[in-house]
Amino acid sequence: MILLYVTDFVLRCLILELEILDTPQPDLSLEELRFLVTVAKTKSLTTAASQYGISMGAASRRLSHLREVFDDELFIRSGVTMLPTMRMRRLLPRVLDLLAAGGALLSR
Repeated sequence: MILLYVTDFVLRCLILELEILDTPQPDLSLEELRFLVTVAKTKSLTTAASQYGISMGAASRRLSHLREVFDDELFIRSGVTMLPTMRMRRLLPRVLDLLAAGGALLSR
């Protein structure tokens, strides 16, 4: 139960840092952030969907939700490659730090 509260706190800190508190709090999970990192690393929505065992439709909906939350395209398609936007390049280190903190909470 404590882990849930701490994880929620860490997510709220990220939201604060991203200066989107003036709007209703977005629904954002660590799993969605992991997916975002996977798209960034693979530069492919298809590969990310395959790695997560989800359909392309589900991957597209997940990316659409993330785009809405961060109010940015996050990635721009260039042929078969997904290139990160400037905002995504700035977000990635913060997201990686957040995921590392979340992982540290789960380790003993």
